[in-house]
Amino acid sequence: MAPRGARFNPGASEAALREAEEQLGWQFPEDLRALLAESDGIEDEPRWTVLAWPVERIVRENMRHQDRDWPFAKDGPWSDRLCFADDGCGNDFFFDLSMPDRCVCVWNYIDSQAYEVASTFRAFWTGWLSGTLDARW
Repeated sequence: MAPRGARFNPGASEAALREAEEQLGWQFPEDLRALLAESDGIEDEPRWTVLAWPVERIVRENMRHQDRDWPFAKDGPWSDRLCFADDGCGNDFFFDLSMPDRCVCVWNYIDSQAYEVASTFRAFWTGWLSGTLDARW
């Protein structure tokens, strides 16, 4: 169920998804890939936030995280994290690619810690959109 005011974009093309995966050196998890093919990012217009980043921003943000000059690079390892959204306050949601189940985590920039917030992508979206996601980070 989409939140009131969510704006869905046209889906990303297969070519755009493949190009992004090549640039990042990772394959998108299946659920994220399906979301991006359906809607290349989701915006929450009433709050002027982005619920899910479009492919271009996923590439840009993840490449920035790999830059050694990025102020938070020391808080890595970012090489195992595929960020796909944020909470509007600077905390990035990401897949932990080092984990076989690819749980969804959040990186808290204040304490430089990562916290698991959902065991699956579906559970993340269900909790995030319903307001029931454990947000004690």
